[in-house]
Amino acid sequence: MFHNIIGITIIENKKASIGVVGLTVMGENLVLNMERNGFTVAVFNRTVSSVDNFAQGREKNKNIIPAHSLEEFVAYIERPRCVMLMIKAGSAVDSMINALEAGVPLTLVTESVFARCLSADKEKREECEKIFSSNIGAGQTALEKAGSAFAVQEVAKQAVDKTAGNDGFNAAAIKKLHDALYAAKIISYAQGFELMQKAGVQYDWQLDLGNIAMLWRGGCIIRSVFLQKIKDAYERKEDLKNLVMDPYFSDILNKAHMSLRETVSSAAMSGIPVPSLSAALSWFDGIRCNDLPANLLQAQRDYFGAHTYERKDKKRGEFFHTDWTGHGGNTSSTTYNI
Repeated sequence: MFHNIIGITIIENKKASIGVVGLTVMGENLVLNMERNGFTVAVFNRTVSSVDNFAQGREKNKNIIPAHSLEEFVAYIERPRCVMLMIKAGSAVDSMINALEAGVPLTLVTESVFARCLSADKEKREECEKIFSSNIGAGQTALEKAGSAFAVQEVAKQAVDKTAGNDGFNAAAIKKLHDALYAAKIISYAQGFELMQKAGVQYDWQLDLGNIAMLWRGGCIIRSVFLQKIKDAYERKEDLKNLVMDPYFSDILNKAHMSLRETVSSAAMSGIPVPSLSAALSWFDGIRCNDLPANLLQAQRDYFGAHTYERKDKKRGEFFHTDWTGHGGNTSSTTYNI
């Protein structure tokens, strides 16, 4: 029997013990879980079509009452009314910002976000894969062509020889460490200039990245000859996607990455934290790989949260969702608006 209350048509004697607002992926599954455990649930979503899709699909023939307005939703719930609002969770980016403001080292969350950013930059990774050697055993620790930045090697070698009785191992270790530090320095600058480049696009700033490098040389902190090499790189190619893709810097990294790799490995095996060097190496290995583990992560996220995924055999920007279990429905995280 139908009954009209203040213009709202409801099914008489049909009452829900709880109501849920927000038919997201989690909202739908929560409702089904409640119903499966003996509760009658009223549901509402600001995008009413989501209510209809749910009612005609996974909700069909269950003790779930679809509502098409908040007034109708409230009318279906028995007193005292118990309502659960599904609110979109804060992003990992928000957590990163909060952690920085609070001075909390949220390294795992931060690096996972950066890994996803790197994974999304597929076109750049495809180009870098062609530039950098895929055989990590092919790296050299001697950077003969790196220029004056490595003049300190001889000083360090002489100092070690004098204090260690010409111990070649110690000299080699210092040389390797220096190579690693230089590789990490290049990567740090590459990341910083890419950030400025993307900010320039976002805010429509006409940035001359080469001249910005030279501006720093006029200060009292960063006056390295290294900055001239950055200017040269952007003069060679104004639209350079990343500094490491310039021939001068890519040549150095192709030869230096084994020193960085071995330094990070030695530190890890010795229990010595080297977070900056480790992060530099992870970024380098990520930027030079066409295929990353995030391909699998996309599938896993779609399995447990219907977050969708892109396919390698389709164009970028085309997203897919799979009902992995056979009873998960077709609602994905990109099809609702609470």
